[in-house]
Amino acid sequence: MPHKEIYREFLSHTEDLLISYDESQNSVTLRRCVSAAYYSVWHCLCYAWSIKFDSSLQGKLYRKPDHIKAKKAASDMQGRKNTWKEKNSECCEDLQCFCEDFIRLQEARHLADYDIDVIIPKHEAIAAVARAKRCISLFESVISGQQKDAAVITEVDCFLLESLSLKHQDRN
Repeated sequence: MPHKEIYREFLSHTEDLLISYDESQNSVTLRRCVSAAYYSVWHCLCYAWSIKFDSSLQGKLYRKPDHIKAKKAASDMQGRKNTWKEKNSECCEDLQCFCEDFIRLQEARHLADYDIDVIIPKHEAIAAVARAKRCISLFESVISGQQKDAAVITEVDCFLLESLSLKHQDRN
């Protein structure tokens, strides 16, 4: 069974890092904040994907999504190339925002984790946490059934399928 709350724990961790940060500290705190913001969304995505299956399969499926494929799926959603959506149809505003946030979070995480010459300003860490909260809010509304807009629900599913590189058999 996937760790249902882990994405919330990552998000809470980002907030704790921001609260505890003080200007005299080194940049590692803000780097970890940006990285954890991305991983909060990543684990929410993995959870949203895995709960579509029987609980006995969820633990095995939780690790199936791939970071690069998910970023490509977000880009494809924005570029009207998602094979699960109607051909050339624009994605809704909520999914446009999610895709932009997801791509920016992943890019910020790469900088924070791998580029030691980059200094992460506090305002960028705050922006990363805000992006993560928006992404998670969208997914939680779909997961919980509170999202009533069928188009949003369908597009989240299209994104999840595309993020696994599962292509619709009737579309290219």
